[in-house]
Amino acid sequence: MQSPLDPEKLAQELIKQIELSQTDLVIISGVGSAFPMLRTNTLLSALHPLMGQIPLVAFYPGTFDGAKLRLFDRLKDDNYYRAFQLAV
Repeated sequence: MQSPLDPEKLAQELIKQIELSQTDLVIISGVGSAFPMLRTNTLLSALHPLMGQIPLVAFYPGTFDGAKLRLFDRLKDDNYYRAFQLAV
């Protein structure tokens, strides 16, 4: 079954809401509430080519060990993330 929240379509809709020429930073929160219908890594991958050089911060409900995200501090994920922790 395909996700009802298609990451490509969602990324396009998010970009429509953002004036990229007037934006220095994009912050996304609430991604955990869409799990498991939407995976954070698929949304970030869909947004990446649309964002250009604009930094994107996604608040993630879990922990990041420098290599992997652990959703809700319980679920391991083996996907590659171009992420780093902003604060401890």
